[in-house]
Amino acid sequence: MKTKEWFAQWLSVYVKGQVKPRTYTKYSQITGTYIIPHLGERELDSISREDVQVLIYVELRQKTTLSASTINSVINVMNLAFDLAEDLGKIAKNPCRKIKRLPKAEKKVEAFSSSEQRKIEAYITLSNKSKLNGVIICLYLGLRIGELLALTWDDIDLHNRTVLISKTIGEHGEITPPKTEASIRLLPIPNAIIGVLRELKRIATCEFVIETHGHQTNIRAYQELHKRMLIRIGIRPLGFHSLRHTFATRALECGMDFKTLSELMGHTNVSITIDRYAHCQMELKRKSINRLPKLNNGN
Repeated sequence: MKTKEWFAQWLSVYVKGQVKPRTYTKYSQITGTYIIPHLGERELDSISREDVQVLIYVELRQKTTLSASTINSVINVMNLAFDLAEDLGKIAKNPCRKIKRLPKAEKKVEAFSSSEQRKIEAYITLSNKSKLNGVIICLYLGLRIGELLALTWDDIDLHNRTVLISKTIGEHGEITPPKTEASIRLLPIPNAIIGVLRELKRIATCEFVIETHGHQTNIRAYQELHKRMLIRIGIRPLGFHSLRHTFATRALECGMDFKTLSELMGHTNVSITIDRYAHCQMELKRKSINRLPKLNNGN
């Protein structure tokens, strides 16, 4: 069996229907773009660890500008497919088993400053675009964009002041459960946005909290709306996910502990939160320690 035949079978029989549609699409794209052109015509049982290393470290790492994250995704897809091939007795050993992932470049966490946040909130409050209130919701609940746009009114309990995050929306509009169990969470609604939610509920014309002409809102369209808003205000055009980072930054500034913040953000474990926002905590410590009085004033 040729390698391309096995990957086609793996995708159609063992992946499709077993994972989220966007995951299947991602695996298909990776297979067709990076794996089949290099290994597709080879016999499946002839692929060696050296063949995989040449593909990863020479063809993809040295000859392209692909990110470490993308190359690691290629390794992951090959590992899954070859692992199953080994389990089914199609090959003697998975050639990807000991292939090391590439170290990922540390992503810079960018958040809006307090003054920028005030400008954003003031602009939205004065605008007549109720849909922009989703930005304020994210600033005070730390939601991902998919979680925001999947919110329906049966997730909101205004009486008990809670919001249930139990689903997300993909780029093509599909609504699915979150990627991890930790992402399913019940959040207290802060006083700052109770009025915003009540007003959105009053004018609602469909089940979605953030709606577009009575229908579900597209992710890319909402990201573009956010981008245009920042240009009009005249502040840094940070991506939509920076709203989530801003929530975390403000929470730490208010003295929230990492365990609580981790649970509110739906991280799998607290170490993720600490790794991502430790620099914020250090900056707060630096400001605090610099406020200590100088006892020896020279007298």
